[in-house]
Amino acid sequence: GQTRFPSDYVAARAAFRAKAAEVKKKFPTSEIGFYKIPSKIDADLTTDHIFIPGSKKDRLVIITSGIHGAEAFAGHALQMLVMDRLIHAPARPYGLLVVHALNPYGFKYFRRTNENNVDLNRNFADAEEFKSTNAEYENLRHLLEPQYKASGYSLARIGFFVNTGWINLTKGKKVLLGSLRGQYQFPKGIFFGGSETQPEVSGVEALIKRHADKVHSVYHIDLHTGFGARGHLHFFGSNKMTNP
Repeated sequence: GQTRFPSDYVAARAAFRAKAAEVKKKFPTSEIGFYKIPSKIDADLTTDHIFIPGSKKDRLVIITSGIHGAEAFAGHALQMLVMDRLIHAPARPYGLLVVHALNPYGFKYFRRTNENNVDLNRNFADAEEFKSTNAEYENLRHLLEPQYKASGYSLARIGFFVNTGWINLTKGKKVLLGSLRGQYQFPKGIFFGGSETQPEVSGVEALIKRHADKVHSVYHIDLHTGFGARGHLHFFGSNKMTNP
C-alpha cells in the first residue's frame, strides 16, 4: 500500500494540515489550530492539532505524537491513518483531539530531545520532582556520558553491551532500568528532564486542559517507537488517574 511516512518535519506538517482540512470538510464543527514553539535557531516550529467533537460531550480520546522527535515519523503515520479513516467513518460518540509533533525541533533536526536537551517525556513534573536525584543514573554516568567522541564502530558497540551486561549481572536489572527513568541533575546528560517546565509541555497541557476541562472520561494515547519487539505494536497502559 501507499507509504504514510514523511520525508521530514516540513513535509509531515503540510500533510497533517491538508488531511485535517479534509476531516473538517466531513465534520465542519472541527477545530484546527497550532501553537508555536520558541527557538533560538528556527522561527517556524509548530505543534498542530485538530479537535473533532463527538455526539457525547463527556468523552474524549487524545492521540499525541512526536514527544521524542526522532520517533515522530511513525507517530505522524498513525495519526494520518486515523484521520483518513475518520473521513470514511460515521460520527462518533466521543470527541477526538489529535496533536501532531509535540517536539517539532526534535522532529525537524532528528533529535530525541528538544533544543534545550530536555527529554520532554520526563518534563511533566512538579517543582519537587525537578529537584529530585537519580542515584542509579549517577552511578552509571561514566557509561551513559562517556567523555570521548561518539563512535559507530562495532568495537564501541560491543564494549557498551559488555559493560551493561556486567552491570546487569553484578548490580541487577533494577539499576539499569532505574537509570532510564529520567534525571534532573545533569543538563548535558541523557534522559534529562529539565529544571523547569518546557514550552512544548506547557503548550500541550493548556490545549488538553481546554478540551478536557469538563469531560468526564478521557483516554490518552501517546505514540512512541523504540521499545518492545521490532515490528510489533505494543500497548503500555496505566490506571493512574489525575485531575487536569
